[in-house]
Amino acid sequence: MSLAPLQQNKPFGLGNRFAGVKLTQANIDRVALLHKRFVKHERDGQRALLSGADLSGLNLATGNFNEADFTSANLSNSCLRRAQLERANLFCTNLEYCDATFANLKGADVRGATLRGADFSFATLDDADFRAAAMFRMGHEAEQKVSAGRPRKNSGGVDFTNCSLKGASLHHVTLKSAIFRNALLDRASFTKARISEVDLDGAVLTNIDPRDLPFPPEALRNCVLDPGPEEIAKVDEVRDILSAHEQWVVSGGKSGKSANLDGYDLRPMRLLFKNRRLTALSAKGAMAIGVDFSESQLQGAQLSGADLRDAGFSMADIRGADLSGTKLAHARFDKADVRPLALLSGSSRSVNLSGADYHEEQFSAALRE
Repeated sequence: MSLAPLQQNKPFGLGNRFAGVKLTQANIDRVALLHKRFVKHERDGQRALLSGADLSGLNLATGNFNEADFTSANLSNSCLRRAQLERANLFCTNLEYCDATFANLKGADVRGATLRGADFSFATLDDADFRAAAMFRMGHEAEQKVSAGRPRKNSGGVDFTNCSLKGASLHHVTLKSAIFRNALLDRASFTKARISEVDLDGAVLTNIDPRDLPFPPEALRNCVLDPGPEEIAKVDEVRDILSAHEQWVVSGGKSGKSANLDGYDLRPMRLLFKNRRLTALSAKGAMAIGVDFSESQLQGAQLSGADLRDAGFSMADIRGADLSGTKLAHARFDKADVRPLALLSGSSRSVNLSGADYHEEQFSAALRE
């Protein structure tokens, strides 16, 4: 069955009458173009209505499919890498062995989806709804194939490594061999979920009722949990330390005192660091998940080994900062100054990212030259 030609002023609707129809790469490229215009409210834009369509093995990478309808579509072995899928309808979609790495699925409806072998590494899935999603499709065993021209690493378990799943709903999900390594699961809900053979190494499980966690105690051994009362009680102490540090910076070291926050848990005071003079701040090995450093002066700051996942560095000056060995998944650097720092000796010092856990695109909107 061939697709009807696109007609002006008529939506490219793949509703029930196209259920099961196999689309070509040219088809989906055309849909992506029209949907991008729809999202931008441009003339002749058409919403992507792909309900029931067979998109298996196609390349949707980097496409803008925000609010598109993929209800019951077959996206198995497809490439969704870096695709924009905010608030997309993926209800009962087959996502077996799809490559959704670095994709943006904020607020997406993924209820009832099949997730066997799907790779969501580094994806953003905040507030996504995964209720009743499952690892297996009843009566069906998908084969591991080549996705969009490249072999897949996943052998069957769904991979949420370095994902952001803040506020995601995982009610009644059924997953086996699920990988949540270093995932951000703040406020995620797991009511009546069935998740076996789970890897939670480094996962952030904060603001969650422990009674709702479907994991054995040993699985939580290396997780990041809520800060304790001792850390919360240090808010005033850290505020005073930062004030003294700013005085030290402004006076050129003549008054105040340089801050040493090595090893501190800075999460309870995450809003104290925005738009501050923090040149040469030392916070080595600090727990700083979600801390807002935006618009701050952090030239030459010593942050090696710190956990900076989901931290904000927008418009911050981090020239010459030491970020070696840090965790930086989902940290934001738009308009941050990451150019080399000129030293009085005439030499310069670059931002040190050796051994840091990040991806290059996080710095795509930073100031480099």
